[in-house]
Amino acid sequence: IVQQMSALASTSFSAIKPTATVYVIGSIKEAHFTSAVHSAYCKYEIICDDKNWSIEKGEKSGQTWIAHKSENARNGNKYLWTHPFDLEFRCKCIKEAPKILTEIYSCDKNIDFVGYGVAHLPILQPGTHTISIPVFRPCGSTLNWISSLVFGGNVRYKNPKQMLLETSDKFPHKTMSCGEITVELNVLKK
Repeated sequence: IVQQMSALASTSFSAIKPTATVYVIGSIKEAHFTSAVHSAYCKYEIICDDKNWSIEKGEKSGQTWIAHKSENARNGNKYLWTHPFDLEFRCKCIKEAPKILTEIYSCDKNIDFVGYGVAHLPILQPGTHTISIPVFRPCGSTLNWISSLVFGGNVRYKNPKQMLLETSDKFPHKTMSCGEITVELNVLKK
């Protein structure tokens, strides 16, 4: 027994095979924006802790098609994407759930940045989920605001992953709300 315990203790964590499989099937359904945008698209990336999670199948990142603003008066500023994704995760330890990081761009006369969104995927609870991801962008200085009025373009981060995912002080800056994205998912565990 002592030899088995010492052999187990000398085994590195990375040599242990993943024990759980989680399937996430869903779509980036739609967006609602507070500003006047004629058409928009969304770039997304699934971010997961490489120590505990790995994506076995499916695309880690992608982009929706361009959606035009709904002409229906009931829907307001609604942009319908219904962009599908299908992911298979393997995990060694169920902690630090994967996140979805989104960047939204408008394509009116020029391509312009609208905002960021980030949310945890609810992979610990099997079943159907609807997630509302708030969309926001940095405010910038008064000079940035005047520049955006004259030249166009909105303030954005040089490295959004570092600012949104890796900082200890989550929001040391001012942001403004730009709307929300709706993501629908089905989570299956094996």
